[in-house]
Amino acid sequence: MLISFLYMNMYGGAKMKTKIAGFSIFIIFSLCIASQTLPPVKWARPLKDLGIVPQYMIEASGNRILCADTTKIVAVDVSTGEAVKTIEGFSRINSIKPAYNDGFVVADANKITRLDKDLNLLWSKTITGYENATLQSVIQTSDGGYLAMEGVGPTYAVSQVKIFKTDSECDTLWTRVKGGKVEEVMIYQGIGVAESDGVYIVCGVYCPGICKGYTGWVLGYSSEGVEIWSKMRVGYTLYDIEAADGGVVLTGFTESGMSPFQKRRISESLNKRNWFPSTEVCLFKVSPEGNLVLDSVYDLNHYCFGSTVRRAPQSFIIAGYSGVYFGEGDKNEIVMGVDLSGNILWKKEYPSDGVSKALASPFSDGGVVIVAAESLYFHQEKSSAEKSKDRHCSRKPFSIRGVIKNSVIFTVTDPSRVTVDLLNVNGRLVKRIEKVFSPGGDCMLSLGDCVSGIYLLQFRVNSEVVRTGRIIVGYSGFIDVK
Repeated sequence: MLISFLYMNMYGGAKMKTKIAGFSIFIIFSLCIASQTLPPVKWARPLKDLGIVPQYMIEASGNRILCADTTKIVAVDVSTGEAVKTIEGFSRINSIKPAYNDGFVVADANKITRLDKDLNLLWSKTITGYENATLQSVIQTSDGGYLAMEGVGPTYAVSQVKIFKTDSECDTLWTRVKGGKVEEVMIYQGIGVAESDGVYIVCGVYCPGICKGYTGWVLGYSSEGVEIWSKMRVGYTLYDIEAADGGVVLTGFTESGMSPFQKRRISESLNKRNWFPSTEVCLFKVSPEGNLVLDSVYDLNHYCFGSTVRRAPQSFIIAGYSGVYFGEGDKNEIVMGVDLSGNILWKKEYPSDGVSKALASPFSDGGVVIVAAESLYFHQEKSSAEKSKDRHCSRKPFSIRGVIKNSVIFTVTDPSRVTVDLLNVNGRLVKRIEKVFSPGGDCMLSLGDCVSGIYLLQFRVNSEVVRTGRIIVGYSGFIDVK
């Protein structure tokens, strides 16, 4: 039988359901476990100052975090937040993972590329010559070789997945092919590869033809390339896989609740029937034997997904999106920490102007690096000296610095959706301006073209009223600001 937990009234009404071996119960969850929180921000840097919008992050030696987009890698010193080294010239980075001797292995277009701990190139080798083929993921395995996943297909879809196992010299030992013919109109897409206790575990999604929903698939191979087990989940779209103690964890989203994790042949009947349905963030763990040992979904909003999952000490960190898909409504990049049983420990939201995803990576000594709201954040517990200093000089999360004619100048300490209501002296709404701002320097919000005169102002940050006052449009300065 199954044990089911239903957590409600937590973090703005988010619901979480978890399955592990046992029996069925329902409990109401309170805020009592929220004592484990995201550490405070140590620094924040606008991404434009670093010259990169990271799609991948990984910790490096020398107190650095590596941020990679598709063509370059930037090393950032976490003590200062400054970029200290940039490596360019890649064709198409699709993954960067740790390798032996503190080095890194990169899936770059159709090549496996090795870097040492100082980001110096050791070698780069092409392992496939297929047309329209791209390495999507690569790891170094415990035997010193490499396991890689490649997507093959026409420009509009990926219809085949090839799994390569190589030796330490990057010579191919075996290849396995999943999916249909290259020219077929279908999606059989690989997401990533991992290793757990000598078992190679690969995952992806499937959709025949023009479909309205994906089915997630997870396969286990022996070191010799023998398929040990094959499992599928209807309605699950997978985005990431990460090795963890006693298996692998996967995240993405589900649009059908907790569907079974079972052996089943792919067929047309697996198609979903809804365009853009409501979704839940999914997190589940699979053992090396192919058993489901953790199964959680998180109902955060109408449309939400986990794009990455990373293993941290005694927890997992999930980053993604939560909000609406179309139209007006909340749109937030999200990062949350969950314990090893899937319980939410903390959740951080970053207001966004569109459907965009956050990125997060754990760091040494309990630190967390986050990419969200067009900024890079480093969270870490403060030292005793820093805490003592904070008690003497606290910084307001929102501070008005002044007015220049019809523009308001202010600062924010966190990514914030700032709303300004401009009312006439009778309290009638004249104009509403709303925009998302990131910390770092002064922010400016123009009130637009207004007739000169005295107006009432109301400032809201993330829906909370933080300041009210009066302004003379056409002149400089506030009067009677409360």
